[in-house]
Amino acid sequence: MDQVSRMPPGFALGIEFAGHDKFLFRFYVFAFCSGRTLLEGSNSLLKDITPMVSRSPCVRHALLAVAATYVLDYKPDPLLENIANEHHKEAIKLLGEDLNNPDNYAPGKEEPIIAAMILLNQDDVINWEFRDKHKTPKWYLALEAARTLLNVTDPGYRYKNPNSVQSSNARRQLSGMMAEESIFCAVVNRLDSSVSKRQFPWLLEGDFDDITRIGGLIGMSPKLLHLIFQVTHLCARFLENPDSEIYPIAAEAIEKQLNNIWQWSEAQMGFASADELFQACVLDENGWVNDAGMVTLLGAEAHAMSARIYLQCRFFRKPRSHPDVLRAVRGLIHCIKISPNSGPLFTSQAPFFSVTLAGLVSYLPEHRDVVRRWFEPVVAGSRGNVPPAWEAVKHLWEWHDTNSPITDIEISPVLQDRYPWWEDMVEELLRFGGMLALT
Repeated sequence: MDQVSRMPPGFALGIEFAGHDKFLFRFYVFAFCSGRTLLEGSNSLLKDITPMVSRSPCVRHALLAVAATYVLDYKPDPLLENIANEHHKEAIKLLGEDLNNPDNYAPGKEEPIIAAMILLNQDDVINWEFRDKHKTPKWYLALEAARTLLNVTDPGYRYKNPNSVQSSNARRQLSGMMAEESIFCAVVNRLDSSVSKRQFPWLLEGDFDDITRIGGLIGMSPKLLHLIFQVTHLCARFLENPDSEIYPIAAEAIEKQLNNIWQWSEAQMGFASADELFQACVLDENGWVNDAGMVTLLGAEAHAMSARIYLQCRFFRKPRSHPDVLRAVRGLIHCIKISPNSGPLFTSQAPFFSVTLAGLVSYLPEHRDVVRRWFEPVVAGSRGNVPPAWEAVKHLWEWHDTNSPITDIEISPVLQDRYPWWEDMVEELLRFGGMLALT
């Protein structure tokens, strides 16, 4: 609770809660929000969403529903369960009305709807036990609706056109969260060549500092997140058009950007390379970095390493044992190993996606041990979306060891002739546990 030092301006203006709702609202503010990020300045769940409860009944009911869900995870209570269900049903009803209101499709009007979707997605993700793995999850359908809404309401501001209309901080932060969830999901989902390359343009809104600044709720810069999307898009297009000479050239350009990406935060300026970052890290008696700014940079670097691995494996179709892949895996494992996975510096900002990806591609015992040591204590104290990801990782270890053992296979110099093994892995993940939420 001590991490929330002050309330945002206009905090829940004009709203008074009573009884269980008052307790749930305080839980959301002092417990849920304080565990989201190390970067207080970009905690949009607190600073932007909370004030919306005074003007959006949908946000209010969604907020109370997700708070109740988290409380029930710690202490089951039939009365509170009924309250949670009522808030959830009312939020869903109001969300449908808001989505059908054409006035909400004007720039600036979409923020409460996106906020409600984020909260309801949190609620759906934590209740994964009741989901049919063979059906498209509700949280994914909400992402599709949110992406459409954000595209329609995009004010058109780009970092190469700074004189155009700027987006609000709330839109930047909230749209980044929705984009992250969608982009990460696509990494472990089937490729879809129908997705336009112009998706998620709002990630590039602002100047150079804006797009390279680490967002506290996404754990990386918007620029890096957009590059991950571009990798997936190129993979889909190349799988459909394997004789194209354009896509490999584009992938090489992305590779260069990933190798030179620079990220910074309000707590710590960035470093020119991963080696410089690692050299600057001071470890405590647990072997962890204990500075919030450095932990933030390590998380962002973990995502950059993951993006490099993803490009090499899915687009360039290099095996897990390839030197280019293994080099990035070693860097990613080091990021994970020296980052805390408990205590006050361990928040939802932690690179959960990257730890999962490390698990999916690791084959050396020492690398798998690092992944295991991250997951096991986190799963012990959490329900959420971490347990299904850990089960998927353990299953993939057995599947890889049986179906794709590491050998000294030379890869073809012709990219089209290399086997797209990532697609087989995706099919096995979907068969085993369905779609994964990795945020």
